[in-house]
Amino acid sequence: MKITSTRNSEVSISFADALLNVFPSDGGLYIPATSINIKNLLPHDKDLSFEQMVAIVTEAMFPEVFTSAEARVIAQRAFSGCAPILRKFDKKRYLLEMFHGPTGCHRDFGYLWLSNALDVILEKMGKKVFIVAAGTEKNSRAVSYAFGTAKNIKTIMLYPDDELKSIDEQFLLQNGGSIIQASVRGKIHTVENLIRSIYADVQLVKDFSLTLANTVNIGRLLSQTFFFFFCFMRLKHNMSDEMYYAIPSGNYGTLTAALYAWKCGMSAKAFFTDETTELSCDENGFCLCTPLQEHSFSQKADPVSPSNVERLYDIFKISPTMMRALIFPSPVEQESVKQVAKEMYRKYGIFFDRATATAYVSAKKNIFFHNLDTSNVIVFQKDNPYFDKDFLEDACGEIPLKPKFLKPLEKKMKMYYPIDTKTDFVSLLKANA
Repeated sequence: MKITSTRNSEVSISFADALLNVFPSDGGLYIPATSINIKNLLPHDKDLSFEQMVAIVTEAMFPEVFTSAEARVIAQRAFSGCAPILRKFDKKRYLLEMFHGPTGCHRDFGYLWLSNALDVILEKMGKKVFIVAAGTEKNSRAVSYAFGTAKNIKTIMLYPDDELKSIDEQFLLQNGGSIIQASVRGKIHTVENLIRSIYADVQLVKDFSLTLANTVNIGRLLSQTFFFFFCFMRLKHNMSDEMYYAIPSGNYGTLTAALYAWKCGMSAKAFFTDETTELSCDENGFCLCTPLQEHSFSQKADPVSPSNVERLYDIFKISPTMMRALIFPSPVEQESVKQVAKEMYRKYGIFFDRATATAYVSAKKNIFFHNLDTSNVIVFQKDNPYFDKDFLEDACGEIPLKPKFLKPLEKKMKMYYPIDTKTDFVSLLKANA
């Protein structure tokens, strides 16, 4: 698979290069230049494991990067102990639980695949890289589990000094792992601005081989297509029925991955999502991607808080009519979200957190939804509902069980490296290079 830029279709680099050098020089984001019909490569076996499916898709997407054996190794190392669960909760209605990884969030799957894919590439190249990540509570846990034992990747986790959170100590560099924890004086926005200044320094990024693990990295984004191929595998035995997906908007990573999966042959009739300022409907009810009206992106893509709307824009630009026939955003009122969460718990005993309930409300508000009695509708639930326990207690009168993985990680940890400036950060890089 060749990779190009959202801002210059003349750019053409390998997938491996895009993983290591995450920003095109034009300031845009990397996207696939071509697509492969993966649907026809998946065997007719609804019991194929997630790990086995990932191995097939990895080899099919990136044959110039990974051998068949390497694709199997990546999938085995990443997913031998975890997989999403597709749960049927009503006739033709399914919930895809994307949180059955080691830290209870959908990021686990993308991080786990990316860390192992990167490690294989770096081993062959004889190279090592650094990743810099913001130490928010959920993110620090997910990153540490995925990258904490990497052989060729060191991850510097930057925390605000008033929000020092614990991770499993086995992953710390001083204990034989690969995570370096550092504290930054200030709030989370101070950390984020420091990271922005780091990745704005092109020479620094090059000198110390800095890359990213969030969805700026095309590898992290494309790994989210695995969720859609997994749904297809589980339901393809009944493909006389059309497939519809209800997806929370978020930063559009999952929706963008859905469209890439669709371009690779994954069956989908439509995608329902909640309306935002960037993705809404015009006066005729057709999907409108706001950047289409802006014609350009003036700023460099954000290394801290990536919005995949630029990638969505690129897909719309190529095929606006098709996209408007596939994506159906709907405005969602918070009272409706609360009511749906309450209904799902009372009727099915399932906790729909705020994001999941929002996605389902957006589907139910669409005119097509009420004619889908014979079609499969798959609702995406990204994170363990316990993370939204306050909303669920208010909506349902109950709180989900606390996940076991949270219990040993409640203490605060001593930070080993205090950082106040980019100069301090460079010193930390040099000391660990």
